[in-house]
Amino acid sequence: MQKIILFLLLPALLQSQNFPELDVSPMDKTHFSRQEQVATITYSRPQLKGRALKNIIKLNEIWRTGANEANELVLYYDIEINNIIVPKGVYKIFTLPDEKEITFILSSSTKMFGGSRAYNSEMDFLRYKVPKRQAKESLEAFSIVFSNKDDKPIIHFGWEYMRFDIPFKILNL
Repeated sequence: MQKIILFLLLPALLQSQNFPELDVSPMDKTHFSRQEQVATITYSRPQLKGRALKNIIKLNEIWRTGANEANELVLYYDIEINNIIVPKGVYKIFTLPDEKEITFILSSSTKMFGGSRAYNSEMDFLRYKVPKRQAKESLEAFSIVFSNKDDKPIIHFGWEYMRFDIPFKILNL
């Protein structure tokens, strides 16, 4: 009887050894809510894996702000960034880093597949320059989170020692 059970389980045991490799830049999602959902960002999280950030993200070149496919910002309400009203809808986030600041770019192109090669500046809805900060602790994985300190919503971006923030206002909530 034990031989029969082992014989029946053998294909399953052998198959488990052939499990495909996990994505090295797993997808993640961050949400921002007040009484209702306001925004969601879906993005992939590349890892440093012993590399220096300066060898991954090039200065003065468009970065898809994550890995794999271009990330996606979904707004369920209109927001305001740097005195520009951004209507609810779907956008892609790109960034243009230089030595001291980051240009945050919202693209209205939603049919974009792929990374920065698919970027088209004619589809820019918003460009906003913000200072780049140096953190004391390194982040192994690229990360995006929302905060709401003192009723002021902010999108925080960070990887390795680089940090930058995008403050925004929620309209009509």
